[in-house]
Amino acid sequence: MHFHPNDAHNARLLYREIFFSSILSGIIAFNSAYVLRLGASNADISLLSALPALMAMLVAVPAGQFLQGRARPHRWILTALGIHWTGFLLLGFVPWVQLGWLPAGRLTMLLLVVFGIPAHVWGVGSQAWMAEAVPEQHRMRVFSVRQFINSSVTSVVTFVVGWLLSHTLFPRNYQLLYALGWLSAMVSLAHLARVRVNHRPPPRRPAGRPKEAWRAWRPWPADLLDPAHRDFRRITLNALAHSWGLWMAAPLYILRYVRELDASDAWLGLHATVGGLATIVGLLFWRWAGERLKPDRTFRLTILSAGVFPALVALAPGLTPILLLDVFNGLFAGGINVSYATVLIKALPEDRRTEFYGLYATILNLGAFIAPLLAVALAGVIGIRAVLFICGILALLGSLTHWIWRVPSAAAPPLLLPAAPAVEAPPEPPVPALVAPEGTPVSYPAADPVTEAPPPEPPAA
Repeated sequence: MHFHPNDAHNARLLYREIFFSSILSGIIAFNSAYVLRLGASNADISLLSALPALMAMLVAVPAGQFLQGRARPHRWILTALGIHWTGFLLLGFVPWVQLGWLPAGRLTMLLLVVFGIPAHVWGVGSQAWMAEAVPEQHRMRVFSVRQFINSSVTSVVTFVVGWLLSHTLFPRNYQLLYALGWLSAMVSLAHLARVRVNHRPPPRRPAGRPKEAWRAWRPWPADLLDPAHRDFRRITLNALAHSWGLWMAAPLYILRYVRELDASDAWLGLHATVGGLATIVGLLFWRWAGERLKPDRTFRLTILSAGVFPALVALAPGLTPILLLDVFNGLFAGGINVSYATVLIKALPEDRRTEFYGLYATILNLGAFIAPLLAVALAGVIGIRAVLFICGILALLGSLTHWIWRVPSAAAPPLLLPAAPAVEAPPEPPVPALVAPEGTPVSYPAADPVTEAPPPEPPAA
């Protein structure tokens, strides 16, 4: 399938953009380790997972409704992304800040939360922006190539960063890397700004502004229960079900690796690299399989593996077996990465993607806020390994909902009217034979033309 020149231009920019932003992604993969080495407690680690979800829950719906009414929302989302990425540059200054009442580890955690707020604005607007930048027939190809570039670059960067952090002095090693990551992010942002997107005009607003408009405001669309939005309701509930166990497990991985198994920065880099390389192989395979199975089937097949990983990490006796589990997890994660974005964009109403994605993000982040706090508190009672195993069971059972309530749902069969009784046509009168003397030409009368009325024009939009 060939690209239109404008689509090819956008695809090239998106490929270059993800290359540079992946450099920052490989560096910030060590954020949790940085917070721990600055003296953060287990409670701080749980808040590092929970508070960003709380911020997203508070920001997503207002941001979605705000962006939905803007004629050029890309200016707002790109500005928000630039502010978010600049926050990582400021992390390098934390070791120089001495506040007796606020430990350095907790200050770093709070900065990550605060500068994560603009990222939620980007996240809400980016779905509709991507849908307009990449037409539907090219999305799976473009998204899979972006994931391939991201996994490839991140795998190399995390390995190199892990080695450098283990062989250089703290905290200068982190400070230099955060500065390098910020420069790469700014190059990425410059590429995003050049993407050509024809934005849809914002919906019309009522002419008169009603009194006490805040009474009419609601955090969800008024037609949410409309049958036309059934796929959106299904994918939201399914994601909530399968993600609960994964949210609980998120803050426990770094605690198990560093606190229980004494993992070094070099091992953390190797851990990310192995998973990234396995994801690359998974991307190549599942992209080939997804073009034959379609994105929704690919996603349903691969999501079942997500719940197994936390349980297997809990059962692993050491760091080396966990690297083998990273291979297993990465192979199936490639299929999830290739297919889920396509399925989600398809489930969002075409002309109101930003508004509905804001609600989707709010609902999911409500769970992402509660689950890490619950997991760390429960781990203090029954242990990290026991909670990780429970998380795996919950995620595995939750992923089965994607098979029960499938997206896209089956289309309703068309309503067929009962067949009308057959009416026998009256017999035609016999046509008299025309007889002429031999050699005389016979002329048949021309048939009367049938005049039909023109079809009615469709009503004006």
